Amino acid sequence: MRRLAPYLVTAAVAFACGGAAAASRHLVTGDLVKDRSIHAKDFSREARKALRRRRGRRGNPGPEGRRGVQGPQPPIVAFFSPGPSATATLFAAGPLTSSGTDYLRVGAIDSTPIEGDAELVIPLEVAFVRDFRARVDQVSASGTRRFGLRVNGRDSAFSCSISPGERQCVSPVDAFQSLDAGDRLSLQAVSSSAGSANAAVMLELNAY
Repeated sequence: MRRLAPYLVTAAVAFACGGAAAASRHLVTGDLVKDRSIHAKDFSREARKALRRRRGRRGNPGPEGRRGVQGPQPPIVAFFSPGPSATATLFAAGPLTSSGTDYLRVGAIDSTPIEGDAELVIPLEVAFVRDFRARVDQVSASGTRRFGLRVNGRDSAFSCSISPGERQCVSPVDAFQSLDAGDRLSLQAVSSSAGSANAAVMLELNAY
């Protein structure tokens, strides 16, 4: 009898609306039943089981969507070279004004005229700077762009200038700057009628 349960649903509705005689003479359709007038309790247990949804088989995966346009890669602060000493490479990038002073935020694509908003507090106990270099995406026809590392609001030994017609500069290799935990580090860019441009600065530290 349980195998016939799905076929008893129509009969159950018919009996609820008028008895066995009505079911034998007329087919009960949706037009004859008022919306939300029949409830689960009006059906037999077998009919309710028949009406339960059964989850079908999982369909095949759809086609892979189109790959979107890759956004700009943000600068990162990366530590590597495990061991008693480690090398930390810091990147910063952002737009520069044609004339004036900007500070590039380490680990972001952004710049600000306020040094305090771009300072990075060094978490390392003892470190020293090994390398400092800068690059711009637009050459200047006349003005220069000077990039420098500042520690605790003061200029350090690391700086370099990009001359008109050039795109990059590197600080002298004989410069030296030590850093301690809690020191505030900032990357300054001073432009002199050089036109607007986007700049990137790379700074490498050795930590112990």
